[in-house]
Amino acid sequence: ELYDLEAQITADMQANLHDEPVPVPDYSNPFSVPKEVIFREAVGEAQQVGLLPDSPIFPATPWDLYVYDTHEDINVGFQKTKTLSIHLPPDVWMAWALTWAQGLTVMEHMLLAMFP
Repeated sequence: ELYDLEAQITADMQANLHDEPVPVPDYSNPFSVPKEVIFREAVGEAQQVGLLPDSPIFPATPWDLYVYDTHEDINVGFQKTKTLSIHLPPDVWMAWALTWAQGLTVMEHMLLAMFP
């Protein structure tokens, strides 16, 4: 029964897959190994103290979970005639978003110090 459901989901998704894979740009790390260790330690400290990044994109205020939608409807298919509702409640993605914002803030400060 589970296999039938998986097969049905796979078949439904196949109708939306038409494009060839997009080439991924070369990976480049802006930090040497010692600086990456410092970066990771700084991000860990930011997470420990609960740093709220302060920038125009991420103001240093608590994020209100009730401001964000819990789903997004997207148009899919070759002519975009079908609608797919993607559910992602904030308690699933908010922690990752904060970690990303903390890491971005630490990286920004480190890069500005390295390349004034």
